[in-house]
Amino acid sequence: MADRKDRNLVNWNTMNNQAFIKALMSADTPDLMRLFLDDLLTKTEIETFVRKFQAAYLIALGTPYTYIIRQTGMSSKGIARISRSMTNKRNGFHVIIKKMHPNGMHYSD
Repeated sequence: MADRKDRNLVNWNTMNNQAFIKALMSADTPDLMRLFLDDLLTKTEIETFVRKFQAAYLIALGTPYTYIIRQTGMSSKGIARISRSMTNKRNGFHVIIKKMHPNGMHYSD
């Protein structure tokens, strides 16, 4: 039986999902990524992804929830869901954030 935390994960091994990942990775400049995301997603979808990433980024810094709520406009329930995801899934947020800040990062308000 699959681990409970793995049940909601996407099967990235399908041909379509692998092609999607390859498309994302081929956007080798910020301008090209912006063009691709503008074609792929609605403005609302992009804003939602940005807020979720911002929340994950702030959580990784150890930022208090009250500050994250003010900065993102997200509910405490939504922020807690992202925090659980960062704990229970495969740490994709942490890996990407560490790649963005290889020398470390610290919360300072």
